[in-house]
Amino acid sequence: MNKKLISLLLAALLTAPAFLTGCSENKENSDTKTQTNTPSADPAEQVEVEEETEFTRASVKDDLPDDLDFNGQELLFLARSKAWFDGEMYVEELNGETLNDAVYDRDTKVEERLNVVVNYSLQDDTNALINKNVTAGADEYAFHVGSAVDTVQYGIKGNYYNLLGEHPTYLNLSQPWWSQYYTQQESVAGKAFFATGDLFFSLIKLAFVTYANMKLVDDYQLESPYTLVREGKWTFDKEMEMASAVYVDNNGNGTRDAADSYGMTMGGLIGLDV
Repeated sequence: MNKKLISLLLAALLTAPAFLTGCSENKENSDTKTQTNTPSADPAEQVEVEEETEFTRASVKDDLPDDLDFNGQELLFLARSKAWFDGEMYVEELNGETLNDAVYDRDTKVEERLNVVVNYSLQDDTNALINKNVTAGADEYAFHVGSAVDTVQYGIKGNYYNLLGEHPTYLNLSQPWWSQYYTQQESVAGKAFFATGDLFFSLIKLAFVTYANMKLVDDYQLESPYTLVREGKWTFDKEMEMASAVYVDNNGNGTRDAADSYGMTMGGLIGLDV
């Protein structure tokens, strides 16, 4: 039996479809299209046709066999126990809160759809457990939910399946509830060992944004970040180039310290995973 593991990384919306089945039916986005024929001279012949198409989870079917049945097999997820991720993968019971109940409902639907039992092991150091598990040739965990920062570096150790290969049999990363961009960026030579998507809400919960001080942009005659974004030229290199151009030694002591002004400031805890 293959002792490797599937690894799923952090990501987006908790209320969207779960791994393998995606059985919830939340609205993701909508697109309204209006089509009007060319007006004729006779108002009586003018016909307006409005077609509204709403994109929902229910409009995208999973591609699993209808009779797929795992005969009550247990699926053990190893996930993080840190407070930031409370309720992302596991909740004990329904409590009337939207996200909490969506997680509970997600697992219930997966269990019913595939005839499986979904269980969780919440631990602090999940990577150490995975390395120990694989090295020992054990099959304790079916899935590993870890952080991009900590987990990806262990991919070269052979701990995980190639998700673009023949295992797991029913995983299709081209389905819309998986991040196509992430798969494209992290895949090498037709292999991808990690995936992220709507199963996780960390991408939204831990997302952060960059605010531009346009007065400083003007004062230092820098390019407009907004223009760079629209032109597809806003990169980390460009951001650091512009940030490095701004510095004021406010206290005149010749040393960079907390009293000075900088081109960029960040909090001590940033969304590295995101």
